[in-house]
Amino acid sequence: MSQISNLSTNTYKLYKRRWLVLAGYCILSLAVAPTSTCFTAVSNILQYYYDVPPISIHMSLMVFLVSCLLFTLPASFILHKYGLAVTLRMAAISNLIGCVIRYFAYLESYGVYLLLTGNSFSALSMAFYMFLITKIAANWFGEHEKGTVNGIGIGSHMIASALGFIHSTYLINIKEKTHIENGMKQVVLHQLIVGVIATVVTFTFVRSRPKTVPSLAEERLVSNNSSISTVDNNSANQTKLIVTKRRSWKQTNEKTFWESIKGLFKHKAFLVITHITSVTATLEITYKLILNDALTNIFPGKEKQIGIVGFIAVILGFFSNIVSGVVIDKTKAYKAVTCVTFLLTAIFIVTWMILIEFYHSFFAISAIYCCLLMTSISYHAVSTTHVAIVTYPTSAGTSNMLLFTIESFYSLLLSISASFLLTHVSIFYVNLVALLLTLAASVAASLNNTTNENINKELFQNVETIEIDI
Repeated sequence: MSQISNLSTNTYKLYKRRWLVLAGYCILSLAVAPTSTCFTAVSNILQYYYDVPPISIHMSLMVFLVSCLLFTLPASFILHKYGLAVTLRMAAISNLIGCVIRYFAYLESYGVYLLLTGNSFSALSMAFYMFLITKIAANWFGEHEKGTVNGIGIGSHMIASALGFIHSTYLINIKEKTHIENGMKQVVLHQLIVGVIATVVTFTFVRSRPKTVPSLAEERLVSNNSSISTVDNNSANQTKLIVTKRRSWKQTNEKTFWESIKGLFKHKAFLVITHITSVTATLEITYKLILNDALTNIFPGKEKQIGIVGFIAVILGFFSNIVSGVVIDKTKAYKAVTCVTFLLTAIFIVTWMILIEFYHSFFAISAIYCCLLMTSISYHAVSTTHVAIVTYPTSAGTSNMLLFTIESFYSLLLSISASFLLTHVSIFYVNLVALLLTLAASVAASLNNTTNENINKELFQNVETIEIDI
């Protein structure tokens, strides 16, 4: 035991291992997430190397959306049945298989097929682990830490995808086939090494649950018995016996997995938050996808600099995501943060559109791109924390799994549309669609009446706590 966490008047133990479990998640993100961005970051060069159309390279990112759409629900069922550790280890193994297959993607003749096949296995891995951060927060961390943990977990994924931009563009930045082949060999070798490390760490350190529950919310989910614990009160030099009595409470573990899913589809607040969140996820994926092709059309030969722009944008998103998690932990002002996020996003999209069409300054375009991605990414910590609270007592893993699946559906539709519009029409229409979606989400956010007061009332209305001095 490392420290004591207080929630209301009850006391819970927090274990040092929780940080190792979180580290296992973050290292797996470091192994998987770069594979989603590193090849589209040099899309124009790989199109030349493999002699394929843009959609073939864009598919290296789209397979992640397809896989998440198809396999996140089965992954959530495995989580429900076998626990956190088994699910995370399956994700690590799947990514390792993908790394081995992708190792031969440097072959010019049929390497593109190995690239897409390897990415499909890594995408399967992402479908298994991406939604687990809320489950890690619920199983291992105190109530006061959940928003921050969500921010760290999602932020680690952001850093890893940012490294994908910088990694590939540093090694592959010249349209010369020998240079491209050597660069690809190094990229896929590095991915294989990190994949092996992630697998070892996951199997060594990750456990499903601590010995005791870390919070009142988690205790409610695993037990319907009254609990009795002793707490030392050093200032008064006495010991208090804390007895927590529960009135009637329908336990989540009494429900079947499919009943939980069915209930979420009838949960109005969940559906509103999910559709709002899907817009930010869609914007993030779309602008990552089109960055290389959009800017190389205006600034040919700047592949390496464009990769740096993508890296900086996502790193800024990592920090903004952490800040959002901390703000939400302290204020619970979900509606206010949501409205501000979408207002800023709309402003940055309009500015980006104007610069792309009329003012071809690499610095200005890059700066606004970074602001746009940073703002949209920052909302992830808010949405995952919000969804876990409004859907309680449904498992956080189940609710965020469904959130992630719906996000993938939105993102897949728009990324395919964006690839088509960018190739056959112009980037103006990609930006226009993104702006319209952002404005629609802004309206939905302003009409969402799920307030913090209502959440807290629902969360704590069935608990009565009595303190007895002994």
